[in-house]
Amino acid sequence: MNEIESIKRATLEEFIKENIIIQRTKLEKKPSVESVAVLQNFINKVQKKFKTQNIYQGDEVKHFALIPKLLQRLILYYGCFKVQLPLYESSKDLLDKIEKNAVTTISTATGSGKSTLLPVLLVAEGYDKVIVIQPRRLPCQLICKRVNETMTDESGQMKNSLAGWAVSGTEKNPNANILYLTDGLLK
Repeated sequence: MNEIESIKRATLEEFIKENIIIQRTKLEKKPSVESVAVLQNFINKVQKKFKTQNIYQGDEVKHFALIPKLLQRLILYYGCFKVQLPLYESSKDLLDKIEKNAVTTISTATGSGKSTLLPVLLVAEGYDKVIVIQPRRLPCQLICKRVNETMTDESGQMKNSLAGWAVSGTEKNPNANILYLTDGLLK
């Protein structure tokens, strides 16, 4: 490993330390052991990808240009951890099932994270566009707002850019990675 690769890896480790590990100690509610293990699994996944995939190796601009996307993934994983919704502890298994199956049905209690947590995790996993269907206009707007507020990093850089919504006649940020729609738009 050359000096540049060593510096890049050390910088990634420092980013994780400053933006995730230290921030984790500032949470209002103590996370469960399972949640911490899930977060560590996601961090390890990003670290492994960074260390082993050739597209990240090198000192050309194209190699450095890919790094912000990895950092965004880490921020999204941490945002999901931070809100501590019930689905988070089983998110690794859910994501595996979604990846392996063309159709996956998820049925859990209200407030577990089906509409807020899961779409963000899918974006962090590399899905370019996630569409979430809601039965009414108001939930589309409110859930979108909640996702944008809770899944931002400390600097607020991703605020209002992660999720958008569209209901008949009106839309906000329809090109976002996560789009909340009413079922009427599918007809």
